[in-house]
Amino acid sequence: MDVFIEKVDRQTAAEILGWRYEAPYDFYNMDVSEENIHGMLTHPYYAMKNKAGETAGFFCFGITAQVPSRYMAQIYAGNMIDIGLGMNPHLTGKGQGSAFFAYILNQARAGFPNTPLRLTVASFNERASRVYEKAGFKEAVRFEKERVIFKVMVLEERGFKSNQQAQV
Repeated sequence: MDVFIEKVDRQTAAEILGWRYEAPYDFYNMDVSEENIHGMLTHPYYAMKNKAGETAGFFCFGITAQVPSRYMAQIYAGNMIDIGLGMNPHLTGKGQGSAFFAYILNQARAGFPNTPLRLTVASFNERASRVYEKAGFKEAVRFEKERVIFKVMVLEERGFKSNQQAQV
């Protein structure tokens, strides 16, 4: 994927928050609010831009990538790096997901070598789940929040194993 990375600025945060996905992916639509913009500026969010400067997607690592839940201590146990991401809705469903995710995965591996990786995806998002499974991620646990079932998926490489066994 021919893109470059830059830290999300105010304009890019507002752009990303304004993205609108079609059902059932409209679950991922966010409000363009000062609170959400502030969140993207104060946490480590990165934008993926093409040569024309268009935002192809974004990603983040760490606690920012976790879905808040009352069971967070069990769900997100273990020494792992969480990956959060979003793709521009104009690019979704066009067979670009694997290349998009591979780029983010390479960034995670470079930034956090020898650390197991984890992500959380809504269980209905079968397109994304297939991309993650092709990359080697395996489902570790499911949980429900506000009537949505989420899957936590883990990638264990180079002999590193998670100690995550929680079922919530």
